[in-house]
Amino acid sequence: MLFRSVYIAGATDASPSSQPKTVDAANFLSGSGMEMVTTGSNRTMSFTFQRIIGDPGADLLMKILYDDRFFGSEIYATLKRPFGEEFAGAAILTSGNQSSPVQDLVTVQADLQFQGSSFRYTAPTGAFDPLSNVYTPPLGA
Repeated sequence: MLFRSVYIAGATDASPSSQPKTVDAANFLSGSGMEMVTTGSNRTMSFTFQRIIGDPGADLLMKILYDDRFFGSEIYATLKRPFGEEFAGAAILTSGNQSSPVQDLVTVQADLQFQGSSFRYTAPTGAFDPLSNVYTPPLGA
């Protein structure tokens, strides 16, 4: 197995998402109200990137999407935001779409499915003042 870190140089958007899975837990004691229990969470990330030849991250994703030798490969994906927030975990690609308009950039939109308990969320650090639109990093950062 080969392990290495690569980045997507042409990334223009990354949108993490979490959809809790709930099941009906209503019973005779519930009366007329509904009761639901959360049993899991579907964590995904959609992202868009410009197709830049030689971009190591984009090249890897394109191989997984289109080259049968890499079909089904799992990656470890990390989205780090400047204020310390992070989404990370083992993931598989669930879809990929390319756009190649005339006289325009080639872009790729891809979707990742994070796998089980490998997913980690790190909350942001520091403080943001919405009135002044200023972020203050934590002490010592």
